[in-house]
Amino acid sequence: MDLSEILEELKKQKDSGRKIVGIMAHQMIPEEIIHASGAIPLKLSFSGPEEISMRGTEYLTAATCPLARSTVGFFEDGNEFYSLIDVFLGGNYCNGDVCASEYISKYFKIPLIHFPIPWMDNSPSVHYYQTLISNLKKSLENIFKIQITDEQISNSISSYNQIRKFFQEIKPKIGMGSQFQEILNELYLLGPDIFLRNIKTQQDFVKKEEQNTAIAFTGSFVGINDHILETIENCGFQISYNNSESIFYFDELIPSGEPMAALAQYYLQNHYSFRMLETQHQINRLVEKVKSLELKGTILHVLKFCDPYVSTRNYIKDSLSEQGYAILEIERDYDQSIEQIKTRLEAFREMIE
Repeated sequence: MDLSEILEELKKQKDSGRKIVGIMAHQMIPEEIIHASGAIPLKLSFSGPEEISMRGTEYLTAATCPLARSTVGFFEDGNEFYSLIDVFLGGNYCNGDVCASEYISKYFKIPLIHFPIPWMDNSPSVHYYQTLISNLKKSLENIFKIQITDEQISNSISSYNQIRKFFQEIKPKIGMGSQFQEILNELYLLGPDIFLRNIKTQQDFVKKEEQNTAIAFTGSFVGINDHILETIENCGFQISYNNSESIFYFDELIPSGEPMAALAQYYLQNHYSFRMLETQHQINRLVEKVKSLELKGTILHVLKFCDPYVSTRNYIKDSLSEQGYAILEIERDYDQSIEQIKTRLEAFREMIE
């Protein structure tokens, strides 16, 4: 589906009485709870262009990441997707999340549900996170005047597990580059019900181009209308593994059991995010994938002022370099010239081939 078709589908759902809950573009919000409430979780995943980001700077400092600034800028610009949102869910994932959430609620009059996220993934943190999920459930029940049952949550977990299985199946065929991300973007805007209905009618996906140089991609969120993945692929790379912030897909499924406990355990300990304190664990997982898939190198994508990666990028680069793995860091804002990025990508490909 193209964006106009997705927008019309969302409007149709809204007219039928379904609520839409906006969430910040990261991996740590249990969307299953939102879906179990009958609402559609809409991830604020549009990025740029520069003039939109500049509008966000009227609210946020220029030292805030461009994704957060452009998110606020889209609200100021009257983005048709974001104008459908009934409730907004924000937290403390990063500085951009904290500031953008507050300003979106204050200036655009959207009720805000606070969802603070622990900084560690140990047992006490998992227990605390489960409490947060319970509080989120209560907030949605109070706002929408409904009751969310364990059965509804379990059914939602089942739907999202079907989606994870789908991505497991298509990943070997198409890789984890621009086509993979484009399919994810439909999920981010449509929610699981419509997405599952649509994928059942799609044809087989095109096999990836094996002759391209296979690499890993990691780092900051790649938003809708951001063409960095296509740029990388046009320079002769095949993104075979991707654990960037924009990837909802996780390697495992949510296990059966008491649903709230299963969600807490899963989201806090199976994420891809470098935002958490266990950076070495994340690096080890990346290195294992690069080694097992026999990839030629890794591209580290860092949006300027992106907290999780600005603070860890040197550690990531040093760790991979010390183990003999080639890595290219691309730090950028949305106004950076694509031609400059192409030049660096072409030089990197020549170096690793």
